[in-house]
Amino acid sequence: MKEVAASQLLIRAKSAQNYEADVTNMVNTSTHYLENGLVAIGELMGRKQPYDTLDLYEDAMKRGFEPQSAIYYVWSEIKDLKDPIGTPDNDKLSIAGVKVFMDGSISGETAWNKVPYPSGKNGVQLTTGEELLAAVTFARDHHLQAAVHAMGDAAIQLILDTTQDLTPWLEHGPSIRIEHATLLSDEMLAQIKAAKMNYALVTQPIFYFAEDESYRTYLNDDQFKNAYRIKSMIATTRTALSSDAPCTPWFEPDSPFIAMQAAVNRTAVNGDVVNLDEAISIGEAVLGYTKWGAEVGGLTDSGQLQPGFRADFVILNQDLFSVPADQIGQTKVLSTWIGAKKVYER
Repeated sequence: MKEVAASQLLIRAKSAQNYEADVTNMVNTSTHYLENGLVAIGELMGRKQPYDTLDLYEDAMKRGFEPQSAIYYVWSEIKDLKDPIGTPDNDKLSIAGVKVFMDGSISGETAWNKVPYPSGKNGVQLTTGEELLAAVTFARDHHLQAAVHAMGDAAIQLILDTTQDLTPWLEHGPSIRIEHATLLSDEMLAQIKAAKMNYALVTQPIFYFAEDESYRTYLNDDQFKNAYRIKSMIATTRTALSSDAPCTPWFEPDSPFIAMQAAVNRTAVNGDVVNLDEAISIGEAVLGYTKWGAEVGGLTDSGQLQPGFRADFVILNQDLFSVPADQIGQTKVLSTWIGAKKVYER
């Protein structure tokens, strides 16, 4: 099975289930999120068939699903519909954006790169500049964010060349978020910084933590040096960290603490050190999963403990700011609180 089609095949397989079973499964995942300290999630695979993801989340929340959620509809699911965007009936639920896929993944040799893989292929381009612009225009017209999956540098370059001169339309957050932004050259970072468009970069340290060997295999030395440049991203534009679960080959794909560890010490599970000059502080890693993540995702009342915010927080078994970097991933959540109410206790 080609990796680029895997996510859509997964959607179809899940859709074959009974709707009530899907709601039950959704409710059951609530504890999983809460035990990892995740009080808000971004659903970046929203769909319309055979039923609306909005309905699924609304019914799950009525039955006890706790995390605040922001839905991004896959562009191919909504582009031909007359009135595709509904209005949530729950204040913990929002329609945040449109999701576009530009390419695949590094490990699958389907991320679209400027320089070929050892096989001689450059990966796969899934969306043209014209189609990207159509999706971005839809997002603008509906006051939504455009979230664009792009791992390869050719895919990211097309996003920048197509949208850099557009006027941003969202007041309280980035109008376009580039999901993954795996390979970024100095020139591309400078282009992002100089653009009229306000971009966000959302990246996943868990990938180089878990997939270092395939990255070393499929990327040349110059490409590898441009991989997951988190420190440079933060210096350039709004940046957030995420898991990309369940599309992560690690037994704890949702754990923010393993991702924070990887972002801080840049060490993969096999011991390989990945571009140490792009390491960030634990404070920046925490912000990437809290304040910055909420700002990028349009969750304007989440991500920090301030008057007027939702009073969502977690209590951990150790102090992230004092433990050795290689022990950050061992952190466990003792309790999770949403709206100042305890919703999980280990």
